[in-house]
Amino acid sequence: MQKNYATNFVPNKYILSPEMFNSIYKGDLGEVVGEFIFKEFLNIELQKIRTNERYEKFNFYKDKVFVDFKNFSGYKDFNRVAKVEDARNKLKDCGGDVALIVNILKPRGNPEIFVDRNEDVIIIPYLYDLEMEQFNTKAIFEIQKLFNKQQ
Repeated sequence: MQKNYATNFVPNKYILSPEMFNSIYKGDLGEVVGEFIFKEFLNIELQKIRTNERYEKFNFYKDKVFVDFKNFSGYKDFNRVAKVEDARNKLKDCGGDVALIVNILKPRGNPEIFVDRNEDVIIIPYLYDLEMEQFNTKAIFEIQKLFNKQQ
């Protein structure tokens, strides 16, 4: 799946500011990588949210599961209580059953899968560990279990 995203940068007549790189470009790359992993490794075809009242609330959906790919590097920059409540409110606005918040790469530390007590918001702390060069099998199991239950 080729999307023609730049993976290296050379001098050019245009500039990508650090703020745009961190806030927009890396976010878009994370969505592409997340979609690719779901499709190619988990065999889950997600639908991109492009317009309407669901736009910018989540990145993708399938049935009543809404998926948002994030880039959080650890517990200090990820306020779980606020993020869970925000995801729950957006989920209600979208008419979904489950919000799945997915971090692509493993942050430093030893994060575990956190399932909110009502189980309508699931946070996956990482899909892939760069240091170990392996997928998070516990996260993969949780995701597959969620989507199998939806069918």
